[in-house]
Amino acid sequence: MTGHKDINAPKNIVNYYDDTISQYKRIWKLNENMAMHYGFWLDGVRNFAEALAKQNEVLAHRAAIHANDVVLDAGCGVGGSSIYLAQHIGCQVKGITLSEKQIGVANENARKRGVSDLVSFEVQDYTKTSFEEASFDVVWAIESVCHAPDKRDFIREAYRILKPGGRLIMSDGFAAKATYPPAEQQLLDSWLHNWAIADLAYIDGFMEDLTAAGFADTAYEDMTPYVMRSARMMRFWARLGLWHSNTIRALGIRRDYDTEAKRGNMTGSIYQYPAFRNGLSKHCMIYGRR
Repeated sequence: MTGHKDINAPKNIVNYYDDTISQYKRIWKLNENMAMHYGFWLDGVRNFAEALAKQNEVLAHRAAIHANDVVLDAGCGVGGSSIYLAQHIGCQVKGITLSEKQIGVANENARKRGVSDLVSFEVQDYTKTSFEEASFDVVWAIESVCHAPDKRDFIREAYRILKPGGRLIMSDGFAAKATYPPAEQQLLDSWLHNWAIADLAYIDGFMEDLTAAGFADTAYEDMTPYVMRSARMMRFWARLGLWHSNTIRALGIRRDYDTEAKRGNMTGSIYQYPAFRNGLSKHCMIYGRR
């Protein structure tokens, strides 16, 4: 990985997702689930696909999204949340991401599921979009704002493009402390830097930044208990993957799929679990109204 300040450079974020998409397809069932998220294991959720759908459902309910809304999916990935909103609510959704590869997959996913008339996707940076002021009723972001070099840039842009009364709804990882002792910071960095994330926003500071930008009715809910099952699953598969990688390398075997980016992704996937378990990070759902 490059230097700390360059980790969130757009090219590094794009490279991370483009280089590791095959892992998400294999482990996270990306072709079927269309999401790279943790999901919410709430009561009644029986499997991972349902956990991912539940995360979309909970956010849509919290933001009171209805069919007449126009939604921006900021950091849309391969389009899973956008497609969910179109299928279940019938609203218009614009998805944006930095990755051309993700745009191609998202468009194909929407076509296969018959919602191309409601959703569209394009390459844009959610901190400096080309949209006019007051373009959207809802700005939606799941596990994407963590990549912003300065999270305040996202907040200001979301406020600008929301209509008066529009809602911001987010679900993401946040720092539980303003500062960490060296050992804890090293653990966090071993997770985040391998996922093309320089740092997590301190949750209390992020909420203050929302208010400073003009958002009202701001609130967050700690959803960490409901992502821990996915965090454990991720750690299990990452450990298995690294064991396989280390074994074939020890035997002098080289495979095209055994890249440094994929090894880094697995390393980060191992360290994310203790970061949540030990209370260094939180997974929070955040709401604000313009």
